[in-house]
Amino acid sequence: MKKLVIDFDYTVFNTTAMRQAFVDVLVANHDISPEMYHAAERQIVETHGGYLLDAHLAALAVDAEEQAIMMRHCLEVLKGAGQWIYSDVKVALEAARESGVHVTLLSLGDPQWQELKIDASGIAQWCDEVLVTASPKVEQAAVFVGDDIVCVNDKGAEIDEIAGKYPDIQWFWVTRPEAPYIHFIPKTTHVQVSSFSEISAILTA
Repeated sequence: MKKLVIDFDYTVFNTTAMRQAFVDVLVANHDISPEMYHAAERQIVETHGGYLLDAHLAALAVDAEEQAIMMRHCLEVLKGAGQWIYSDVKVALEAARESGVHVTLLSLGDPQWQELKIDASGIAQWCDEVLVTASPKVEQAAVFVGDDIVCVNDKGAEIDEIAGKYPDIQWFWVTRPEAPYIHFIPKTTHVQVSSFSEISAILTA
């Protein structure tokens, strides 16, 4: 059985648009600026090795009460997360599954934060399996072992790391215009695409 392994952020989900929605709601309702938001965000990522919503809001809020209010605003924003699934994803995943392809979503990051976004987005309805890991994806051996595996990812460095251990995977490097990793071109043999529509023919063949 062919297996499709897909990344979440910037691959199937427009994380940039979600982040902007957070900026908009927090700036509108609290005494912070976009610059303050992004500076605190960078500091959290550098300190913790990844993004943590709770820690980010704690850095922005003046006290626990304001942090709780900020969290309510962000959770309200996330109720609309389905709008940030890229428009080309749903049709491609539905077609893949109808053709017998096993679809695995594999996301790297803080499990609580990633699961919050993934659940809110509704992407799970088009997947057979959803996995979230705080450890490097290359350690998820069960996902990458097989004879006919296709992977789609926006991170060139992650593609190279996984391909170094599992060389038989067929890779698609998806380049969304707003993705932060678009200038890191993977050294691994890959097909560069801008949407899942370009992958559908290969998945359903």
